[in-house]
Amino acid sequence: MRGLPPKALLHLMLVVGLAVFVYAIITQNLLVATVVIFSPLAIITIGYGLQKPRFIYLMYATYAFFFTTVSRYIRQEKLSVGLDILLVYIFIAILFASYYKKANIKLSNAFNLFTISYVVWILFILIQFTNPGIHSEGITEGIRIWILRTLMLYIVASIVSNTPKMLRNSLIVIGIFIIIAFLKVLYQKYVGFDFAEKRWLYIDRAATTHILSTGIRYFSYFRNMYGGSSYCIFHYWTKYTESSVGNILF
Repeated sequence: MRGLPPKALLHLMLVVGLAVFVYAIITQNLLVATVVIFSPLAIITIGYGLQKPRFIYLMYATYAFFFTTVSRYIRQEKLSVGLDILLVYIFIAILFASYYKKANIKLSNAFNLFTISYVVWILFILIQFTNPGIHSEGITEGIRIWILRTLMLYIVASIVSNTPKMLRNSLIVIGIFIIIAFLKVLYQKYVGFDFAEKRWLYIDRAATTHILSTGIRYFSYFRNMYGGSSYCIFHYWTKYTESSVGNILF
């Protein structure tokens, strides 16, 4: 394999991939066929992300915004693990880009007012763990989400969103997400709920809090539009832009 020229190796990979795909179709193994179809895209994405950490950063923001909706359609739990995987990959990409000078990355930007002050919040969470009524699952989730993931996200945001241009682009992305969520609400109001939303409402019994005698509480891509709107504005503003402002001002 090492002695093959790049073109010959590429052709060999295409032939092997095509053979596996044909075999998967014949045997009706849709999982293998799907993996073969999306493998080239995944390889390209991984390779490009190592050189452009901000591209993975955008992928993280997109997945974070839509993963609740995705779970509603495919009926799978624990999709938030994908956020952890992307976040770890962003860290790897940042280190790679910094070492090989592939992007304008300064690791020193990780230390600013917002990331350092987050230590106070971590101490508060640790104090909450001493509550005798807390369950072990709550401790695990608290460490994973509120300590590790959020702190890592602040650090990543501080490193990749370190210019006014990136701050502006982050706000544009947030605006696009919020517009999409609003259009979904209009669709629910004037066209109706789709099959996954009806299943969530009437089988998962979410209708008890959304189909009320006083009217319908539309929820867009979220479990509840009021919380969803706040989530859009608060989560993305704080996580994706305030670290940028910290780097620019301090």
